[in-house]
Amino acid sequence: MCEEILKRANDKMCVEPSTFQSRAKMLATTKQQCCSEAPQAVVVDDVDYLWKLVAGSVGGGAVVKYGSILFPDIAKPNLAQALLMVSLSVLVAVAILIKESYSTSNEDLF
Repeated sequence: MCEEILKRANDKMCVEPSTFQSRAKMLATTKQQCCSEAPQAVVVDDVDYLWKLVAGSVGGGAVVKYGSILFPDIAKPNLAQALLMVSLSVLVAVAILIKESYSTSNEDLF
């Protein structure tokens, strides 16, 4: 809803010739009205998502940094293992893409 209000305000500013200050004032007023009408549930959901993102980032960083202390075997470099992990992930992705492309192309024919 906010996007529609801002778009209408922007379109109106482009049609009506007026000074730059009144255009900026009109857009600021529209943004303020739009933001004041935003439901609180959306803000709460956003905050929850940000907390999960921060916690996941901190946890992932700790695993990367201190993982070799807890599991020293995984920190030893092995070229064959590294190539196998990269190659398998690419092959699986290609197989999934091929499967999906065939399934959608067959559906389009019928």
